[in-house]
Amino acid sequence: MEQKWSKQEKEYIKDNYKYKTQKEIAKELKRSISSIKGTIRRLNLTEPNFWTKEEETYLKENYKKGNMKEIIQVLHRSEYGIIWKTRKLKLKLDTDVFSKRCKKYYVNDKFFDKWSDDMAYILGLICADGNMKKNCRAFIISLNIKDKYILEKALEIMESNNKISIEREMCKISIFSYQMCNELLNLGIVPAKSLILECPSVPKRYIPKFILGVIDGDGSIDKRSGIISIYSGSRKFCEGLSDILTGIKIDNRVGSYQAKNAKRPIYRTRITKKKYIKKLSKMMYFNTEIYMKRKKEILENLNIV
Repeated sequence: MEQKWSKQEKEYIKDNYKYKTQKEIAKELKRSISSIKGTIRRLNLTEPNFWTKEEETYLKENYKKGNMKEIIQVLHRSEYGIIWKTRKLKLKLDTDVFSKRCKKYYVNDKFFDKWSDDMAYILGLICADGNMKKNCRAFIISLNIKDKYILEKALEIMESNNKISIEREMCKISIFSYQMCNELLNLGIVPAKSLILECPSVPKRYIPKFILGVIDGDGSIDKRSGIISIYSGSRKFCEGLSDILTGIKIDNRVGSYQAKNAKRPIYRTRITKKKYIKKLSKMMYFNTEIYMKRKKEILENLNIV
C-alpha cells in the first residue's frame, strides 16, 4: 500500500513540477514515477503551461549566453521545454554551449558537420539501416548480429562510448545527440523515412564511400555474377542514388518488384555490367577501414576486387 503524501511533499511538487522532470522529483521524494504522475493529476497541476510575452522576451535576450541553469531557475521551466520554445521561436542554438550536460555516454557531436570518407559511409549506413527518433534527438543503426563489428567500428569513428544492445539476431546502437540529429535532418534523414527518404546531396569525392555504406546496409551482391542491388521502400531514394552513380560514370538501372504478400513495391538500383561493378568496387574499397567483410569477400572470390 502506498504511503500517504505529506503536506511538505505536495508543496514540493507544486513548487518544482514546472522545471524538474518527474524522474528527478521521484528521486528527491523517494517515490515511484507513476505515483508522482498521479499526484500531479490529483493536485490539478496538468493545465497547459503557456508562455507569457515576458518569458519569451527573457529567453530571446538570454539564450545566447548559454547559462541553461540560470534560465531554468528564472523561468521555472524544464530544459526540454526551453529548447522546444527556442525552436518554436526559430532561435539558433549553439548546442555545445547551451545544452551541454554531464553525460554517461559521449559522442563527437560535430561528426556530421564536415564531410569525410567515414562520415559519408556512416551516412550511407543510416540511409539504409538507420532511423531517426520521432523527437529528433536520437538516431539508431541496426544490423545483423554477425555484423556487430561494423557498429563497433562506427562507435570508434564517432568517438563514442555508447553500448551496443543485442536482441535475438539483431544488434543496434542508439546515439542521443541534438546537434548530430539536427545535421542529419539537414541531410534529409527524417523520422519514419522508409517510404519518403530522398538521396542526400553528396560531394562527388565522397560518393563511393556513401554508396559503400548504403550497400553494406541494404544492398546485396550476387555470389555468381557480382551484380550489385540496392533496395529501398522509397522510389525517390533509388532514383537519387541512380543519379549520383551516373555522376561518377557508373552505369545502373532503377526498377521495382512486388514481394509476396507485400502491400507496396520494393524499389532497387542495380549495377549489372561487370565493367562498372569492378570500377565502383575499386573506388569503394580504396583506402577504406570500415566495410562489411562478407560482401567484399564475394567480390574477391569473383576476382572483381
